[in-house]
Parts: sequence; structure tokens; C-alpha cells
Amino acid sequence: MILFLLTTQEKVGKRIAKRLSEKYNYVVPVFTCPSKLFEAAFTEGVSRVDLIIMDYLAFGSDEVELFDNMRKMECVIPYICYNTPFAPSGARTEYWLDRIRRKVGDCISDAVLDNLATVFRQIETIIEEPDIFPYIRLLNEPPEIVDSDDDWYQKNVRVHFQTQYSLTKKQRADLAKQVQSNSADSKKSIGATVVEHFKNLKGVQKSRVKLLEYLCAHEGEIVSEEQICSDLWREFNPTRVNTLYSYICGIKKAVESDSNAGFAIDKPQKRCYRLTFSDSV
Repeated sequence: MILFLLTTQEKVGKRIAKRLSEKYNYVVPVFTCPSKLFEAAFTEGVSRVDLIIMDYLAFGSDEVELFDNMRKMECVIPYICYNTPFAPSGARTEYWLDRIRRKVGDCISDAVLDNLATVFRQIETIIEEPDIFPYIRLLNEPPEIVDSDDDWYQKNVRVHFQTQYSLTKKQRADLAKQVQSNSADSKKSIGATVVEHFKNLKGVQKSRVKLLEYLCAHEGEIVSEEQICSDLWREFNPTRVNTLYSYICGIKKAVESDSNAGFAIDKPQKRCYRLTFSDSV
């Protein structure tokens, strides 16, 4: 497999690349410049590059959304941020998989995801190794700087290092809570806009509006027919499933020629639905 690694810490990146190569025979070129990595990745094409392993800080302390641009280029390559602060130790593999499923699940087969799950577990194991983990920014406390006889150095350099180049455990927890809160508020606001627009369309029935409100509340989630029927109608049977199918078709038909609908509904798994907001919201 070919794995591209983009990092702001070249020595750490090369150590990770070396372990992946020695243990699993992967080809792992290391990049410190985003433009050079993406030029190489898209030159090789999706059939050659299997995964991009990216530093969360590569674009200035923000997990930049790249999948939308990849879709436009018709060249979707799975990528993960190996030092994302939003997944605890032991849960990174599931976090990475879930994110890829939600963002580009329609572009990547289950077989590829199964292979990636194995690679993700290998990456997670390697970054936890004692000679790698302590040096990865965002995942741990900064290494203790050796005390100096110079008081100025002691007070200023240590403080600068600890505040500029790492986050404490409390800061990571606070940051995760803030992101989750902002995400929930944003989802609720976008959902209200989508539903209000849908209500104003000609011939829309209230029953369809109720279903759309439910799906908006679960935006990005894969929701089963059984869960939807049970939550909306307190029963699950073939009649309710047929009703649900009819309502879904009605919603899709109502917005099929509406470029401002602000959402799309797909069926990522058998007997399951998923609503996602679009850029037109």
C-alpha cells in the first residue's frame, strides 16, 4: 500500500513512516508541504495512493475539509488526521472510519473500508509507542524541559513552549466539548432552515414535514427503517415501512428540481436512510 504522510513535525513523521514500512511493508513518503503532497497524490491518482495520513496542524491548527474538493476533482482519497484531539486513545480507528463513512461513504466500497480498518489499527498502535507518542503535538502534555540556572529562561521559554506547542488534557477536553456544542447548535439551525424552505414548497403534506424534521435531527446518521418507524409511529411493520418509503419518495420528488433544497437523502445500507445537508443551505 502507498500511504502519504503530511506532518509539521518532520522527525516524528519520519519515525512513524519508518515503523509502518518496517512492520507492514507500506511505502510511506513524508511531506511537510501540503501543496507538494497533493500534487503528488493527485498525479498518482486514487488507484495508486491508498491513504493520506495528515497532521491536524498542517493547515494551521484546523482540520481542513478536503473531501469536497476531492469530489470536484473526481479523485477521492481517504485521509485521516493522526493527531486529531477529538478521539481518545483506543477509539481513533472507529473515529476515523466513521468520519470517512459519513463524508465519502458513497465513493468507497465496504471492502476498501475493511482494509482501511486494519491499517488504522496499525497506525493507532504505532503512534502509541513510547518513543513516538510523547512527541506528537495535541495528543499529550509537552515533554518537560530540563531546568536551567537562568531564571529568565526558566520562566519564559518553558511557558512559551507549553502554551504555543501543545494543549493540556483539560484544554483538549474543553475544545472537544466546544466543538460538539457548536456542531449541535449549527445542525439545529440548518435543520430549521431546511424544514422551513420545504414547508413553503407547493403541495407539501404535513406528514412529510414531520419525517423531514426527524431526519434533519439525525443529519449525517445512518438511521434504520425500524428506528424511524418506532420513533415516529410507535410501531414497526410492513405497512409502516411502505408508508415510510412513500414519504421518502414524496420528499425527494418535491425537491428534485429545487437547487435550494439544502439536503439530500440516500440509502447507504439496506433498510436504512441518511440525510445530509448540502452547500446550498
